[in-house]
Amino acid sequence: FETVVWKRIVRADATAEGWSVDQWPLPFTSRFKVIHGSVTDDFAQSLARAGLGSKSIRQLVDILRADVDLLRDGKRGDEFTIALSERVYADGERAIGPLAAASLEVGGEPYSVFEYGANSGEPRYFDAAGTRLPHRFMAAPVKYERISSTFGLARPDPMTGKLKPHEAIDYVAASGTPVIAVGDGVIEFAGWHGGYGYLIEINHGDGYTSGYGHLSSFADRVEPGKHVKAGDVIGYVGQTGHATGPHLHFEFSRNQKKLDYLTARVHAGESLSGAELRRFGASIDEKLAVLRGGNFEISQLHRLTSY
Repeated sequence: FETVVWKRIVRADATAEGWSVDQWPLPFTSRFKVIHGSVTDDFAQSLARAGLGSKSIRQLVDILRADVDLLRDGKRGDEFTIALSERVYADGERAIGPLAAASLEVGGEPYSVFEYGANSGEPRYFDAAGTRLPHRFMAAPVKYERISSTFGLARPDPMTGKLKPHEAIDYVAASGTPVIAVGDGVIEFAGWHGGYGYLIEINHGDGYTSGYGHLSSFADRVEPGKHVKAGDVIGYVGQTGHATGPHLHFEFSRNQKKLDYLTARVHAGESLSGAELRRFGASIDEKLAVLRGGNFEISQLHRLTSY
């Protein structure tokens, strides 16, 4: 919570046996607090000016980290609507709770976040399709300027002109741009590998592997056997090996079969299904109404209920 107020009524009575103390939770009503605004300069500052606390901002950035960098990709004019859980106690005190839902436009692209299952423990967040957030793999391994070569079965080799398979994505970026691991995993290889130049390969488990070629150098302490987290910097863009200019040659495979990272549905982690997905759909209807302009109570009255 940005602000936590645990309101209780305490009654102490003197008895022949000594003091008797009883306490009861102060009744409260749960509501949604809705924050709406648009980006005027910096995304985080715009959220703060609209009334979103620093903890909630960090939480939102983390939830969407695999899909978008809110602090980098937000543009002037992007709109956002955030719904937070709020308790209103009988004596008028208020306590802001966890993020309940969010609808954002970032760089012109829409993103949605919905809390589901908080009553069973820590809040869990999902996208509108019922896939757990943050997604398992990052949207891209580098902050790139453009994609020079997409995934294709064959293309002319830029060094020889011969037709060769290109089962990778080439991200153009300035030399020295940080390259990140797209997911949690263990480094299997870090060194020189022929036409790839300096190459890093990561095993992500479940048969998934990723490769990062033409690097100018590696990040500190990058070596085989090292565990990395999604978003960790592992190296820097270069043009080592068979490369005509600075770019990242990125490969992604499952069970040794190379996949098109731009189209393969590999970003998803846990997904709801069956009856659970139907319950999720029902739960977000109320939140969608709030985000679209409604502002009503979650329920009329709560006594001993935790977020």
